[in-house]
Amino acid sequence: MRRSYRRNPGTTLLELLVYAVLLMMVFAGIFGAFVASVRYYYAANASISVQQAALEATYRMGKEMQESNISSVVLYDSPIVGVVFPSPRTSTGALTFNGAAGFEGELTWNSYICYYLATDEEDPTKLELVRKVVGVAAMSEPAASGLYTPSYFATGAGASIRKQVLAHRISSLDIYWMSGATKSYGTPTDNPVYINVITSQTNANGKEESVTTMDTVWAGN
Repeated sequence: MRRSYRRNPGTTLLELLVYAVLLMMVFAGIFGAFVASVRYYYAANASISVQQAALEATYRMGKEMQESNISSVVLYDSPIVGVVFPSPRTSTGALTFNGAAGFEGELTWNSYICYYLATDEEDPTKLELVRKVVGVAAMSEPAASGLYTPSYFATGAGASIRKQVLAHRISSLDIYWMSGATKSYGTPTDNPVYINVITSQTNANGKEESVTTMDTVWAGN
């Protein structure tokens, strides 16, 4: 009786190579998708952080201007964009009350606050929003200052005052009031004051996108 033996074909080296190549292609696709998702996450997170900082800075600026006096606010569109106004708070944020005759119990005005744009330390092609405060001798009534301009704080005698950077990657800042149909600067004679901040951020696709943050402020009277 003849015995028949069936050959076990097994796996050839060529088949192993094909399997290996296919697995590498699958893993490469998975890794590529993972890298893309991580890149998108960080880009989206960075963009949200930039927008959130601009929103918070705009809100803070508006809130402090509301504590000021409209006849003492000065809006600048050149040479450095910014705003300066007196504040009843000291440089540490405290409130003090007046004891002078005729002003008993009223708040005193203790500082000038300035918001202005400077070159962004994180990205020199963009701008950052800076806040500075200078304490002054207590005033019974608020007054606009001709000395404490954005230029004073940015490059003048106030350049050494500690700055607080509130937002990065700003493309533009515009703070103005409307005189009829005309956008105006200087000291407003009427409310409201408009704050317009445009931030710029590279998205996950590598393209620059801009986001506008706006606020309408009724400065104190």
